[in-house]
Amino acid sequence: MLKDLIANQKVLFSKNLYFAGHIETIFNDLKSKGDLVTAILMLEEKEQSLLLFILQDDLYAAVQLNENTFSALPFTDYFTKMSQAQGAIHLYVTNPIFFKALLVLAQKKPNIVATTDILNIEALLNQVQKKKKEAILLLKKKDEMNLFYFRAGKLSEGYFQVPERMAKEGSLQEQLLVYTYSSDEADPMEIQLFYDLDVSPAADVDDALEALGEGVERQLASRPRLILRQEGTEELIEKVLNKGIFTLGRDLRSDWAIKDQMVSREHAIIKEDQDGFFIEDRGSRNGTFVNKEKILRKKLSDRDEIRIGSASFFFSEKEEQAPPQDTSDEMVEEVLSEPAAEERGTWSLEFLSGKEVGRFLELSPKRLSIGRGKTDVVVNDPKVSRHHADLEWSEKGFFLVDLKSTNGIFVNDQKIDKKLLSAEDVITVGDTRLRVVCKK
Repeated sequence: MLKDLIANQKVLFSKNLYFAGHIETIFNDLKSKGDLVTAILMLEEKEQSLLLFILQDDLYAAVQLNENTFSALPFTDYFTKMSQAQGAIHLYVTNPIFFKALLVLAQKKPNIVATTDILNIEALLNQVQKKKKEAILLLKKKDEMNLFYFRAGKLSEGYFQVPERMAKEGSLQEQLLVYTYSSDEADPMEIQLFYDLDVSPAADVDDALEALGEGVERQLASRPRLILRQEGTEELIEKVLNKGIFTLGRDLRSDWAIKDQMVSREHAIIKEDQDGFFIEDRGSRNGTFVNKEKILRKKLSDRDEIRIGSASFFFSEKEEQAPPQDTSDEMVEEVLSEPAAEERGTWSLEFLSGKEVGRFLELSPKRLSIGRGKTDVVVNDPKVSRHHADLEWSEKGFFLVDLKSTNGIFVNDQKIDKKLLSAEDVITVGDTRLRVVCKK
């Protein structure tokens, strides 16, 4: 099969489970090394494979592979499919010839289609030689696929799905002929010959990086998360479980570092497998509790409460699902005693950096969207998502709410998920800084 032919290339990266951000991490790593790598990224699912073609570190094209049939995809469709996909992911480094040959299969139609019982393979090779043109030859023997490349009519490259079945001696053309004649007359090979090798990048290649970021956002938005309610405040801190093993502990290198002497340095992990998400205690001194029960390993369900030291988390399988709310009298009194936001004056945002430094934008007392797209507060910054965050109006004033954006949003240099804004707060979104202004 074609995916087995691809798998014969050199593996640079491989994971049995694909998680949000893998593509972005791989692509950024390639860029940072500056080696100008030509590669194919393949995500394998049971019914299909998704291929991303990377030419000298730049995104070039995307393809869907069903059985042995290629279909070219716009990047927007590819990253949408990737945001919903589950499977193994592999990055294969390849040479420009193999890279081009696969794109020919995806983008072009063969000039000749026949079988070896009808078309004499030697006559075909002579025809290609006389034309003195570039060509790609595909030989299909049931599910076995082999590719051959001709430069100026001369056979110069061969890619075999099962190399050990090829003759160990002789020229490449002799090996091709021996292989072809080994076919049973009752079950001939299929021949496809391509003369048109003029491949091209995806039509939306200029928007590829934007589509990549949005695809990551979509997948992160669909994944479970941990929610921590900070004691004594209404503020919620939330983190997406965006990797196969998510660590919790006092060690600052943990995915969620907990500053509490009751917490061990490596206290617990949340691990994903085919059956769901499991939390495992890592031999901690004071134990890990789920719904007040001490556990060693337990499968997590939506809204389970996890207690580690004095920290209380909620496991949420659904996007934007908050933990149970505290409705104590103290909170009611706090709300009643809070002055009405209208009494504080007119709210606006001042652009402190970015392309519109010095601009003031008055804020209407309603829900307002922030982002790079068609939003109420437009921020022209490539690091900002199309719909990055919202400003939610309430009797207390404006709450700033991050919408699971790729790069997050910060208030006074602290990353937030939801925060009540005050005058003179500085919001950082992408590389743009905005000052909150309130005129009485």
